[in-house]
Amino acid sequence: MSPLRHRIVSMYTHLQVDTVLEGCAFFLERSAYHVIQPTQLSAHLQATGMIQSHARAFSGVWEAEATGVLQRLRAVRQGTYPTLESVDWRLHVQIASSGLTKLAEPRTILSLKLKNPDNTSEVVPMELTHDQMVTLLTQLDTAQQQLDAL
Repeated sequence: MSPLRHRIVSMYTHLQVDTVLEGCAFFLERSAYHVIQPTQLSAHLQATGMIQSHARAFSGVWEAEATGVLQRLRAVRQGTYPTLESVDWRLHVQIASSGLTKLAEPRTILSLKLKNPDNTSEVVPMELTHDQMVTLLTQLDTAQQQLDAL
């Protein structure tokens, strides 16, 4: 254990150190979430009663590290799943055939163009019956309502 860490641990209980670290993490997480400027962070912290020198220390760390932190957070958020680039569709209806006694059910042909985290693209084709299309649109509508409620 380093001499500085030993002094800090011996001066404070583990609970106190954990509380301080959790508070630091909270301030910096909120700063990242709101993409707050260092001067605004310092002002907000001082408004909550933090000593000016401590608030400046937080804002100095945020000023030095914010760009890298935000880039890593964006990469994690956006890097997990492919994103939708475009949607193409067409309706497939078979009008008549000499071998068919009844008409086939119309189908929707969807092509989803996705952009992967590594910037490659792929097209995902799918063929849906009317019932499958209704189910898909109902689920998408539910997702849209939940997003709108946020």
